[in-house]
Order: sequence, then structure tokens, then C-alpha cells
Amino acid sequence: MKFKVGDKTDKDHCIALTHEFLCCRDAFKAFEQLATIAVLKGDTRVLSYRKYNAYSRFVHHLYEFIRGAHAREAQNTKITDKGLTGAERAKFDEDYISAHVQRLLTNRRTAIQDGTAPSWENSISYYPERVPPEFAREFRRYRNLNARPRQL
Repeated sequence: MKFKVGDKTDKDHCIALTHEFLCCRDAFKAFEQLATIAVLKGDTRVLSYRKYNAYSRFVHHLYEFIRGAHAREAQNTKITDKGLTGAERAKFDEDYISAHVQRLLTNRRTAIQDGTAPSWENSISYYPERVPPEFAREFRRYRNLNARPRQL
């Protein structure tokens, strides 16, 4: 459905995007807390299970947030429902993700090179010049493989 920024559909879409973002943040925070416990006190089977599920939720909600942001940018909630096959739809999402990850990598590398990055920033060697070609595909595959939490 086509919409304009500020109309009812856009406002509803922004509510959904906010929900995805908050779920993403909560899942990341849960993973962060569990990982900290594992480092400080040692890992257990139950802790490992909980970390895996928290990380899976994080990836799932991050991916959905990105797809929602793409739809808002296009001002069309049905951007991937244009008669595309599953493979074409996946490539559509992957191209969008790769472009934005490349933008982030370039900005990070530039900040390191021009000295405006924070002092705690990783070395530039941690950031490749180009997004690995398989990154977005693997991100989508991981999200799809882990759509359901793992069982003990």
C-alpha cells in the first residue's frame, strides 16, 4: 500500500517500526546481560540456550526493523509484494541491507582515518573496505534459520 509521510498509514507503520526497534533493543540487552554472566561466572547449558535465543530474537527483530525502514523509505508497505519470486524478494532485501552496511562501514573507516572516532574504537583493520558479498545473504539465512527459539 502506497502512503505519504505523516498520513495514517505512515503513523501506524512508525508504531510498528518502534515496536520492532524496542524488541530488537530488548533482545540485545538480554543477550548482553547473559553473555556478561557467562564471562564472569562460566557458561552452562541453560545459559547457553538462553543466550542463543536472545541473540536469535535480536537478529530477527533487527532484520524486520530494516525491512520496515525500507518500506517506509519507499513509502510503500507492499514493496516486496510486486509479483517477485522468493529469490527475487530476498535479493531485493539483501541489496538494501548491503548498501546500508556499506554506508556504515565507510563512515566508520572515515572517522578512524580522520581521527574523529572515539578513543575506544577498534583499529581500522577490523573494518573491511567493502561489505563481504555474502553478508546480507547470510544475515537473511541466519534470521530464517533461527525464526523459532531453540529448545533445550
